[in-house]
Amino acid sequence: MTMPNNHQNFGPFLTASTGWLARPVDAASLGTFRLLFGALMVWEVWRYFNLGFIGRYYVEPRFHFTYEFFPFVAPLPGQGMYWLFGAMGLFALGLALGFYYRWSAWLFFLCYTYVFLLDKTPYNNHYYLICLLAFLLILVDGQRWLSLDGWRKRVSGPQTIPFWQIFILRAQFFIVYFYGGLAKLNADWLVGEPMRMWLAERSHYPLIGPFFETEAAVYFFSYGGLLFDLSIGFLLLWRPTRLLAFGSLLFFHLMNNWLFTIGIFPFLALTATLLFVEPEWPRRMWQRIYRPVSALPISLPQPARLNVWTFSFIGLYLALQLLIPFRHWLYPGEASWTEEGHRFAWHMKLRDKEARLEIKVIDPRTGEVWNADLAEDLTADQIEKMGIRPDMILQYAHYLRDKLIQSGLDNPIIIANAWASLNGRPFQQLIDPRVNLAQIEAHPLAPSPWILPLTTDLPRSAEPVLPGLIFSTLILANLGLALTIYLTIGYKNNLLVRLNSSNHTGMVARNIAVPLEIVANLLPYLGILLALAAWVVTMQVAYLGVILLAALLASGWGLVLAARFGQADFFARLTPIVGSLAGLFGLILFIVGVPG
Repeated sequence: MTMPNNHQNFGPFLTASTGWLARPVDAASLGTFRLLFGALMVWEVWRYFNLGFIGRYYVEPRFHFTYEFFPFVAPLPGQGMYWLFGAMGLFALGLALGFYYRWSAWLFFLCYTYVFLLDKTPYNNHYYLICLLAFLLILVDGQRWLSLDGWRKRVSGPQTIPFWQIFILRAQFFIVYFYGGLAKLNADWLVGEPMRMWLAERSHYPLIGPFFETEAAVYFFSYGGLLFDLSIGFLLLWRPTRLLAFGSLLFFHLMNNWLFTIGIFPFLALTATLLFVEPEWPRRMWQRIYRPVSALPISLPQPARLNVWTFSFIGLYLALQLLIPFRHWLYPGEASWTEEGHRFAWHMKLRDKEARLEIKVIDPRTGEVWNADLAEDLTADQIEKMGIRPDMILQYAHYLRDKLIQSGLDNPIIIANAWASLNGRPFQQLIDPRVNLAQIEAHPLAPSPWILPLTTDLPRSAEPVLPGLIFSTLILANLGLALTIYLTIGYKNNLLVRLNSSNHTGMVARNIAVPLEIVANLLPYLGILLALAAWVVTMQVAYLGVILLAALLASGWGLVLAARFGQADFFARLTPIVGSLAGLFGLILFIVGVPG
């Protein structure tokens, strides 16, 4: 048996990879997505007019919580914001119809992103997603099918696109779902919070309301949502499971829309599923309706080489999308509590927070103390959001400081009496009340030591919904409040771990889980080594992809057992990042390596 020549095989592998991304495919599915996305954006603009959101978020507030690095962004004066939304609706319509497509895509992206950056208050993950999708639509050829530009002969060439234009949109939605699942691998979610609270609030619903009060419902929705997010991307990509994926998507998003009223996202997500079908599906459907079934699809030109700049952009864009959601591991504490790294990380419907907030002002000369009138500067929406987000409290404190200085009060002392409750815990202080926020400078890339760590426990412990499935158990008892987490470690038995949360909620003492942490952290790296060994021996790309996917699954345990429940050091924090990058890269290699 002769060993393969790696130097001779590596070049063809890269050529095959770039050729796979550059291969021409039918533009029909991308054109259909463009049409539906634009139509949804027209509807979204109409919703903002109809529900009064334009005035509520961008006209009425006297102060706006701008994003870090974008403090210069400000709303248009007078009726300008209404005119802007009207123009944005026209650009969305142009995008839907494929009318001056590239101009429409650019202008819609600029308008929507400008509105997004105006204020943190209405932040939502799907608003961020729309910004990303609008940007990607600028770069792809969405006008090559079913567009007015094509009808007006403004588009030359065949009705095909390079596959990377479909791939990058698929990858974006895959990341949204999968990272949403990774975010749910936390102690609270695994014991049914805050889903238990949300379902209890809906127990008055007819017929299904009583079911919402049961533990079975809590675990069905909690673990169902977790498994859905982690698996749906894979189910969509594999043709044999695609029908199951469509049914799951329809149930999941319509149920979410009914239970939580989360705006446009369920319909946007359902629209995106059309990208995961074969690119020519709209054309085939059209032919079956209006032409004989035997009608052939368009002929595809010969594959072209992928431009090095295009290949570099795809790699850079996906690298950023893979890494940015993990930035919350750079900060100590629970992101759902401190909010550091919470945005832009696909932490969707993950926590429930309540707040009680007072901003106190002290005159250093006289010692006089009074409460700032928040309603004088902020709307009810802004006050509600600010109460649970320390960065917004600091931002308002700086605004109040400057306002007081302009009124003649030198060196005012501003402190926050901020109390918050996470997922039904007892209220505890969110910000150190001894800190003068007027003197604290915002450092968006550094931890904020003035944010107090989460120390309160969940009000109840969770019991397993299916105790009969536990074949053998190991119980590690402790005193005080405890969380009971059930984890399957992939061997013969299940493991019952009782996690002490008396000091740091969601964390377990080192003397309890050290062996599991070591195993969990080593598995992804072991998987990568095995993958490289398999590649050297066989040079089969599909094998490499499968083992890297196994590394991804192993990294999930690193995330659960070490990074979330353990006193996570640098090694533990690096595990989910390495494993997830390996897994997603493995998915790509698996697809490339599958024959045909």
